[in-house]
Amino acid sequence: MIIEGAFHKLHENLLMDSFPEEQYEAFLVGHMAMALLLEMSLRNEPYPASRIRLEKPYAIAAKAGRKLRADLFAETPLSGKLLSEQCEAYGIAQDNWFEVKYFRRSVKSKSRTPRQKNTRRIAIDLLRLCLLVEDSGDNGRFVLLVFDGEPESYVALKTRENNERQWLREMLTPGYHKISLDFSEEPNILRGTHAPWVLKASIDVKAFIPVQDKLPDLYWGYLCNVIDFRFSLGDQAIMHSPDRAIDKTQSGKDAHLEMARKLIRGL
Repeated sequence: MIIEGAFHKLHENLLMDSFPEEQYEAFLVGHMAMALLLEMSLRNEPYPASRIRLEKPYAIAAKAGRKLRADLFAETPLSGKLLSEQCEAYGIAQDNWFEVKYFRRSVKSKSRTPRQKNTRRIAIDLLRLCLLVEDSGDNGRFVLLVFDGEPESYVALKTRENNERQWLREMLTPGYHKISLDFSEEPNILRGTHAPWVLKASIDVKAFIPVQDKLPDLYWGYLCNVIDFRFSLGDQAIMHSPDRAIDKTQSGKDAHLEMARKLIRGL
């Protein structure tokens, strides 16, 4: 699995860096792109660099009137000996979209870590991947999260009302999960809208977590693969699963584009 192999090289690459204080989100995106390039080169894939794009535009966002881009895109070739249905059974797709978040300490800032704001950023990445990819049925969606300390120090696992954010906790727990994100319970995620947005998704989470967390300069990493989802707004909904591309025609309308427009207004 090319993407998982690349992901599990990240912490070694980060630890080898001589200037950790100069690491930013673009640095992490670049390292993930290089790891993907290495994985494809090891398989003797021709011209692997041509299969990787940074800041690839979302076509649906452009149609909805905004120029929004994914952090990373990779076309990962499937083995000729494998049927696409067999690959789908493991969550493997050919076209893969990544949203990347890197949470790190700032040596200059003395302000408190904006944990609620960081949580919103992760939720928005989930929404972008689910709603802004123009789906052909063969798209992978990944949220890549890396922390230079324990994740609880950077994100809020509870709301301001002290309610558990189960969807976020499961994104930070290795394994297969079914998450539900009801935005009526997260009023600060989508600005300027009180619409009853609900995202239900199945995710497969891979992780690298240090077994000795008291040492300096360690990393926590999580790769969340969105396997399928249902995104609803009132009686409108769009759905995606490995064996079916996004259903865009519910209620006799192009629900995909219409919901994307509403989402973009609330970002």
